[in-house]
Amino acid sequence: MGLGRNIGIGLSFVLLLLAALHIYYAAGGQWGQNIILGRSADPGPLAKLVVAALCVIGSAIVAARSNLLRLPVGRGVVRGMLYAMAAAFAAVSIDNVASVTTVERMVFAPVAAVLAVAAVLLAASPWPTTSRGDYK
Repeated sequence: MGLGRNIGIGLSFVLLLLAALHIYYAAGGQWGQNIILGRSADPGPLAKLVVAALCVIGSAIVAARSNLLRLPVGRGVVRGMLYAMAAAFAAVSIDNVASVTTVERMVFAPVAAVLAVAAVLLAASPWPTTSRGDYK
């Protein structure tokens, strides 16, 4: 198993965990929410579900790049989506650096930066092949 595949498996798992957390919050879960968002900020359940859906889509893109899942798009589209994900994570990291809460500045900003780097590394790594054939 190559480095790209390992990064892909880890990134896909993290994105699914983030999706589950956002679904929990959208369903009314409160654990840790005041610490994370502060007392006055609450984006509402719809925004949380949108973030969860984007995390699931991102996980599918990462899984496709790692040859864990087949999507009905070509390599170039998957690679472009990974670079777009990296840009989005970089923007989230920059936004969190200027945030009000310490958790966002000291935890979310670096985590988002690591996710951005992982997405770039995965997009730039050689495409893995399997015995079933190469991803088109």
